[in-house]
Amino acid sequence: MNAAPHMPSAYLILPEQGEATLRDLQTHARKVALARLMTHPLSLLTPELRRALPPVRRLLGDLARQQPALLFEALASPDVLPALLIAEVGPDLTGQSPDAMFRAAVPPLLAVLAHKARAAVRETVLWDVPVTVLPDPLGHRLFRFDPPARGLVLDPMGLEIALTGDRTIRVPAAPAGLEGVDGVVTERPFHPLHPELPRLQFAMYDSNPLSMYEAHPEKFGNAISLGDRPLSDWLTLFREALDLIKLTLPTWFDELKSTQRRFVP
Repeated sequence: MNAAPHMPSAYLILPEQGEATLRDLQTHARKVALARLMTHPLSLLTPELRRALPPVRRLLGDLARQQPALLFEALASPDVLPALLIAEVGPDLTGQSPDAMFRAAVPPLLAVLAHKARAAVRETVLWDVPVTVLPDPLGHRLFRFDPPARGLVLDPMGLEIALTGDRTIRVPAAPAGLEGVDGVVTERPFHPLHPELPRLQFAMYDSNPLSMYEAHPEKFGNAISLGDRPLSDWLTLFREALDLIKLTLPTWFDELKSTQRRFVP
């Protein structure tokens, strides 16, 4: 008995060839996230964000008019989209303020745009808000700052970090890190899984602001853990599983190209 005759089959079984339901939902989610970042009243934010957010909005507005596909791809980053959607939901349900979510989302968004949209940056964008961690999954690296960096600068040459003591340093081309820079630690938590799924990574880093939320009374969040297996085993097993999916469930594998970005253990 079919209880939902009008429901797209992708909700019930494997996707059909060319099924675009999830892609449409993703596009809608990115539009919601962008609208929140672009239209949230500045008067409800701290003075720091009232000053820092308008230049970012001008850049995103230019991209929305000229290269919307590129902008939506940047917004889809797992380090950007969840925070902006949490800002949309609001603090009553999540306990997270929009101010905090913008602080979390904008630095990794600028890092993505430094890879994808440098040619579209027509003016220098200054994000003069302290940054403690900067994930750069497209560069397969993550930077931690202690003490926090003073902010970020995005320009046609890429991304620059304003460190303490009036120091500035240009983020090198991927995959180079910032080893040897005082106050900066470079980590390598992002691992590609399949050559035909370039967006998909196995990550030993989780930026989701709700990652440690756990409603079960006997559990205390979702901390990252490899259990008793080395990282190499996890990567091997995921790669074997993806090869099996490609072989036996090709439409699902094709859908993964646009829907899946990150696995976190």
